[in-house]
Amino acid sequence: RLEILFFDEPQVFLDYPERIGAQVVGAAGFYQPASNRAAFYNASNAVRLDPVNRKLDELQVALDAIPRSRRTRRSAVLKQMQRLRVTRDQTVETINRVVVQHEVAHQVFFNAGLHQRRADNPAWLVEGLACLFETPPSAQGAGIGAINQYRLIGFRTALTGTEDWKPARAEDFRPACGAGRMVPLRRLIGDGQLFTTTSAHAENRYAQAWGLVQFLQRRKRDDLSVYLAVLARRPTDRGYSPAQEVAIFEEVFGPLDDRFEQQWLDYVLDQRVRAPRSATGR
Repeated sequence: RLEILFFDEPQVFLDYPERIGAQVVGAAGFYQPASNRAAFYNASNAVRLDPVNRKLDELQVALDAIPRSRRTRRSAVLKQMQRLRVTRDQTVETINRVVVQHEVAHQVFFNAGLHQRRADNPAWLVEGLACLFETPPSAQGAGIGAINQYRLIGFRTALTGTEDWKPARAEDFRPACGAGRMVPLRRLIGDGQLFTTTSAHAENRYAQAWGLVQFLQRRKRDDLSVYLAVLARRPTDRGYSPAQEVAIFEEVFGPLDDRFEQQWLDYVLDQRVRAPRSATGR
């Protein structure tokens, strides 16, 4: 059985990592290999929802003050409240979907032996694999059998640098790297610190890691199996430099050259986008 901790209040959740010595910054949930526990908080109490909840309280007071004979006015207020409730519920759903499924995927993978709890595991792979399982059941499939629309849209918007993801092209990758929205593949694979930051482009790193794992899982599945087996045999008493991580990757998948980069970008950008109802939160 796998243990999780579920906190009702966000602040109590935020105090927990400090008590156990975990390095967690700006997360709505996390899994710690050392304790083998995942922790989350009640998404309905998320701070980001405070403005919506305050507005709903204000509207409720206003509604109570409107005579029942003023049906048109009451109807308008009720419609506004319904729209806000939908927004709130979608945000909660997104937090639960992305955060809980992502962190529980970490916990399962570390306990199933896919990752070693006491070894130096490549951060891009750990995070990218978990991103594959953020997708809830739908008509298009679930988990690894579906395309994670949230990460796909994040990938495309990182390329364009705007909320308009539709014109994203493979040619946008190098400029996106130059602007800091994305990182070259060698850095993504070698730099584990990319996923410990709360920078403006932190979400883009997860989308990029998802895109790389998705590509490998669909187009280089046999090589990916070999790579995972290599990582599973890693000794637990040593670390790996960025150059070593890249060398291990290239030994299995081949050189990280322009051809590999183009194949990866072409695959991700060829995936059909079905915009989700909500694309906020991690």
